[in-house]
Amino acid sequence: MSYSFGIQRNIGWGTIVDAAYVGTLGRHLLERKNINSVPLGTTLDPKAQDPSNPGNPWPRNICVRISGTATFSITTTTPIRAITPCR
Repeated sequence: MSYSFGIQRNIGWGTIVDAAYVGTLGRHLLERKNINSVPLGTTLDPKAQDPSNPGNPWPRNICVRISGTATFSITTTTPIRAITPCR
């Protein structure tokens, strides 16, 4: 879902103020997670290796679920000096 709102207002002296808001929202997004993940930097540690396959880290087991949420929003306000007189 996306939404936006903007307004421009003449504040006099040939100046216009422009204010805007933009937002995006995502719900029920697919989320992938490796349930066999090892902390970064430990893959060279012998304890983090798969004993049945020496030299390689544990295999990846990916769990997929629908639970992700993402949001983004921004607000801007800009004064604009009009080239021609505002009415």
